[in-house]
Amino acid sequence: MSEYLVEWCVKEKRTYLKNRIELKLAALYLEVGEPSVSIKIIDPILIEVRKADDKLLLVELYLLESKINYHIKNYAKAKASLTASRANANNVYCQPSILAEIDLVSGILYAHEQDYKTAYSYFYEALEPLIAAHDLRSVNCFKYMILCKIMTNNKDDVNSLLNGKFGLKYSLDSHIQAIKEVAEAHFSSSIVALSTVFKKYHSEIEGDEVVKNHTKLLYDNLL
Repeated sequence: MSEYLVEWCVKEKRTYLKNRIELKLAALYLEVGEPSVSIKIIDPILIEVRKADDKLLLVELYLLESKINYHIKNYAKAKASLTASRANANNVYCQPSILAEIDLVSGILYAHEQDYKTAYSYFYEALEPLIAAHDLRSVNCFKYMILCKIMTNNKDDVNSLLNGKFGLKYSLDSHIQAIKEVAEAHFSSSIVALSTVFKKYHSEIEGDEVVKNHTKLLYDNLL
């Protein structure tokens, strides 16, 4: 169906619509775990859109390119793409949810560099706009805020977050329950407890690359 729509757009010279459809298609391929297909789709679009100087579309394309490069572990390119996305966002009106997503991806990249203080500030900036937009990624954002405090051994801050308004809002969410138990195992310095959490919340931890990478680091440090 998507190929038919793209062909129709080319035939009818609907370039903007074609680019939008292909952007959505690339995002879907990334969601289903096919980043190599996603990058092949957006590379030619980026060339077209740069020529047209459509800054709003460039914001979204570079943001998607950054996420794709993160998944294929090309972290330098991921950061460069995110910088390009933010630069274009500064020159055009963007919806708050898009700006929040830029902050969310920024936090993920800074966390990868183990700059957890900067990462936390980006997650904090992203959280409320995502909640206001009823975006399900707000749960991930809050989870990453807690994760940053775990990684910097700030037990009091973890407790404050979990007992605050956002912690109460998401208290029944399995992903928040998982990160809460990761925190308890970490602060008790129990590798057995941490292993138990990994088994109990296998899908919540293994299904999130950010959580998986950082909890593995916690496990290795305890070991």
